[in-house]
Amino acid sequence: MPEPSRYETLSIEQKGVLIAILVVLVFLVWEVALFINNDHLKNAARGDSPIHTRFLAVGDWGRDGKHNQSLVASAMALKAATFQPDFIVSTGDNFYQSGLVWPEDPQFNTSFIDIYSQPGLQLPWYAVLGNHDYGELKDDAKPDDQPPVCSSLDSESCYYSPLHQLSQRLVARDWRWRCERAFQLPLAPGALELFFIDTNPMMSYYRDTPWAGHKGKTGGGILDQSLEAQLVELEAALFRSSARWKIVIGHHPIYSNQRDVGYYKDTKRIIEPLLEKYGVQAYIHGHDHSLYHIVPANSSYHQYCSGAGSKLSQGFLRDGDAPFQRSLNASRNAAEWATQIRAEGVELQVYPDEISDLAAVRYAVVLNQPEGILAQAWLACPNLEAVSGLGHGVEYIAQEADSLPDHVQLFRIVDTKMAERMANWCLWAILNCQRKCDAYYRAQLERRWEHGRIEEYESVDNADFHVGIMGLGVLGGALAEALLRNGYPVSAWTRSRRTEPRFPCHAGRGELPAFLSCVNVLVCLMPITAETEGMLNADLLRLLPRGAYLINAGRGAIQVEADLVTALDEGQLAGVVLDVFEREPLEEESPLWTHPGVRVFPHVSSFTPRDAGVKQVLENWALVKAGKEVPPERHMQRQRGY
Repeated sequence: MPEPSRYETLSIEQKGVLIAILVVLVFLVWEVALFINNDHLKNAARGDSPIHTRFLAVGDWGRDGKHNQSLVASAMALKAATFQPDFIVSTGDNFYQSGLVWPEDPQFNTSFIDIYSQPGLQLPWYAVLGNHDYGELKDDAKPDDQPPVCSSLDSESCYYSPLHQLSQRLVARDWRWRCERAFQLPLAPGALELFFIDTNPMMSYYRDTPWAGHKGKTGGGILDQSLEAQLVELEAALFRSSARWKIVIGHHPIYSNQRDVGYYKDTKRIIEPLLEKYGVQAYIHGHDHSLYHIVPANSSYHQYCSGAGSKLSQGFLRDGDAPFQRSLNASRNAAEWATQIRAEGVELQVYPDEISDLAAVRYAVVLNQPEGILAQAWLACPNLEAVSGLGHGVEYIAQEADSLPDHVQLFRIVDTKMAERMANWCLWAILNCQRKCDAYYRAQLERRWEHGRIEEYESVDNADFHVGIMGLGVLGGALAEALLRNGYPVSAWTRSRRTEPRFPCHAGRGELPAFLSCVNVLVCLMPITAETEGMLNADLLRLLPRGAYLINAGRGAIQVEADLVTALDEGQLAGVVLDVFEREPLEEESPLWTHPGVRVFPHVSSFTPRDAGVKQVLENWALVKAGKEVPPERHMQRQRGY
């Protein structure tokens, strides 16, 4: 079954030790097994014969390595090292902006041969055509306005056309390439067959575009195609097939999470009846520059989008590449960490491209890697001894801890200065709430002099402003110390009992009401675990005194942002200060950006300086190699998830 795989890696070698730094990117991985656990598909497949076919699916990719195409290719190669696919499927839009313009077009090298050069990707590539492969021009310009460029060729030999991708001259340039308008790929007699189709002629709105026929100059354009003939061919192939598994691959969606309902009415009208009639189990496509999985209601098939081979769509990403900005930031951060590590005399290598011996990897340093990567790392690197995170938060390690053998040690960065920075930021946020600074700031923007009106001469002494802290680890403890020094009444809540003689310390869900009932401001510094996920919800907020404040600098998944907005609108909360969010970066359309009761910070309350982090990462490994104990506070507690 498909799983989204999102990563890109760098590695470090120090005296024969390889260290991997993991970050995030996207493509789609398919493993077809007739004895899979998905009951819907298993029943549809009508059989339990133990045959396997594995392949990668990627679409909308050919951009000369730009817009993350090279990074996705590296991620594909890394996955291929352990997944061992049989072939690769391309769902179309293979060469941007307007396809190839002659069979010797150098873009075939710069967007295909040179980009997918890793050993694990030297497999057959089965491709369908996308709209850009037909010569779609920017802004639907006319061909004469954007003439193709083909070295010294004359204009009669240089033209926009999908026919160039169908040419056998491309196969001579790279044996892997196979692209046809429509073809079938039987993989196991009576068991599995793939059907590749050209969906472009089905899209009625293409027929009125200036590039649809390119004035008939090229031949092979959309206006030259017979939709009826292609449908007859597809239905005949489906009718003839005796395969229990049938998978159809085209370029355009039938349903989409990127477009309004009905946008792809043509494919729904034309393709879906054939999928239903002939018991097709899956339809794989691209066009939307994203990944998603849709199960249409009352249908017999699943629809999978794999169109994230390079530039991701704004419908998927908001503000260009915004939701994946965290991934891009991680890539930049990885490079910066690598530079710092090199400064310590460590030789760095790029992984997987420059490392051939995975068995040499003994120490992994991870940075925001996605789900499943540590499990894959262990399978690919059987001599792995230790994993270290590059920050205080280690939920991205904790979520995979069970996949690693017990002897693999898991570390996190422990930085006393980080705790001090966090305490200072929280003190600022508490004072902002205590003195109603946001109201004064709004008055400033409106040029209103609000002397004595906002606070109405109420007591704002520290001794009258009770602070409740959720989470009393290193960060929470540092904040409690700072608050006590400044004369604030403090109480705390933790999941397990803690002894603290200087202030009340509650524990467990049963003591939440007593803890929350008397606080003026609640500060969350908890780690994310299965128990704390979604904990800051409507039920908990109702336990606070009306008009209380909330500050969250822990983890965004702990809060339910819709409930925060409701609590603010209803007056249960007077204001919130947030440094973390359910999804980061915060989505452009989130109401938190503009709500008058919210202060938004981009996850900056504290951080680990690279020099201190690198020193600790390398020190941990030196201790492991020497057989000495790494300080216990640096160990991640697998049972507790942090």
